[in-house]
Amino acid sequence: MGFMVETFSVENSSGLLVADIVGLGSLSEGEFNEWYLAQMEDYVGNRGKDPVCNGCSESVETSKDLRRYFGRNLHSDCFMDEYSRERDEVRQADRDYFDLVARITL
Repeated sequence: MGFMVETFSVENSSGLLVADIVGLGSLSEGEFNEWYLAQMEDYVGNRGKDPVCNGCSESVETSKDLRRYFGRNLHSDCFMDEYSRERDEVRQADRDYFDLVARITL
């Protein structure tokens, strides 16, 4: 499908581009998975090296296994552990987005 990040971005009150949760929520599960994978591939490609998981300190070797959570790099399993513990404390707009991330199957 080939999503560009701008396709599902909106400008917040500070002028920063942030994810458009309503737009992303309208995607099918497969479309969201594809969009998220493209974002992770861009992120890894721009870094030039495999990110290290902030949960277990091991290298995240594939974009498919990378989850970004409040600026942290996590394996999908480490993300699920952290998010499950913190979900009730996350503000609603972030929870809507990370609930979508939690359902990713790649």
